[in-house]
Amino acid sequence: MITYILPVYNGCLYIKRAIDSILSQKYCDEVIVINDGSTDETSNVLATYSKNDRVKVVDIENSGVSNARNVGIKLAKGKYIRFVDADDFLPDNSSEILISHMTGMNMLSVGSSSHYTHEAEHIIDYRFTDASYEPESCLNMILEKRNCLGVCDKIFLRELIHSNKILFDSSIHNYEDFLFLIRYIKTVAELGGEIHFTSEVVYNYTESLNSATRNTLDVKQLSFIDSFITIETYLNDKNKLSFLASELNVAINYLLKIYDSEIDFPLEKKSILKLIRRNTLKLFYNPLRWSKYMPVYVFFSLMPSEKLIKLRKLI
Repeated sequence: MITYILPVYNGCLYIKRAIDSILSQKYCDEVIVINDGSTDETSNVLATYSKNDRVKVVDIENSGVSNARNVGIKLAKGKYIRFVDADDFLPDNSSEILISHMTGMNMLSVGSSSHYTHEAEHIIDYRFTDASYEPESCLNMILEKRNCLGVCDKIFLRELIHSNKILFDSSIHNYEDFLFLIRYIKTVAELGGEIHFTSEVVYNYTESLNSATRNTLDVKQLSFIDSFITIETYLNDKNKLSFLASELNVAINYLLKIYDSEIDFPLEKKSILKLIRRNTLKLFYNPLRWSKYMPVYVFFSLMPSEKLIKLRKLI
C-alpha cells in the first residue's frame, strides 16, 4: 500500500533508526533505500537488511538527494508514497494516521511534526488544526507558516505523481522539495481535490550536524533562487502575495550569510539583492500591507542592530 523512499549519503549513524521506524509502521509494503554513493559504513548497515523482502537497496553514484528521490519514485509500486530522510524517524502509527485522512477528495495528507537536536533532545512541535482545505487556501497557509515546506511530513498518491510526471529538479539543491510540493498541490487543484491537515505528529525531524544550514555556505545552497523563480510560475496572484513575504525572509537570511562568508558570491548576491528590492516594493505597495503582511515590515524593525547594519551595507 505504501512505498517509502529513503535517500542516504554517509548516514551510517542514523539510517538503522530510520529504517526500523518505517518497518514498525502498520502499513509498510516497500522501503526503497537509495544509497547515494556513500563512502562511510552505510553500505554495511544496509547489508543487514538483505534478507528483509520489504527493503530494497539501490546503489547509485553520488548525484544528490533530488536524483536519489527520483530513482525511488520511478521504482515505487505502492498506492501511496512517503519520503523519509536518513537522519529522521517516524513516530508509531504515523502512516496509519495519514492514510486515515486520504478519503473523499483528499489527495494529500499533511501531518504535524516534532523536532529534535542532534543529541535527541526535543526542541519544538509544529501542530496544525484538523481540517481539509482547497489547494489555494492550503498554499497560502503553507507559505505563511513556513514550517511544512518539505515532503517528509506528508503522504502522496503515487499515480498522481507518475501520471503527471512530477519529479524533483536535480539541478536545484535548496528548496527543491518545496518546488516538488508546489507542483503536486497545483495538480491537486487542477483535479478538484482537497488537502487534509492533522494535528497529530507524523514525523520526527532531527536538526542534524550535517544540515545545510549548519555547513559553510556554498553555491548549491544559493540555488534557492532558481527554485523560487520556478515556484512563482505556478502561483496565482493571491498565492504570490503570501509567497513574496516568505521569499523575502529567506533571501534576507541568505544575504546575511553571504556577508559572513569568506567567499563573495558576486552573481548570486546580485540576484538576491534584486529579489529583495523587488519583493519589498511589491509588498509595500499592496493594499493589504498594514494588516495581513505587517509582520514583513516589523521584521526589519526587530532585526538585531548588527544584522541590520550588515544588511544596509549590502543593499
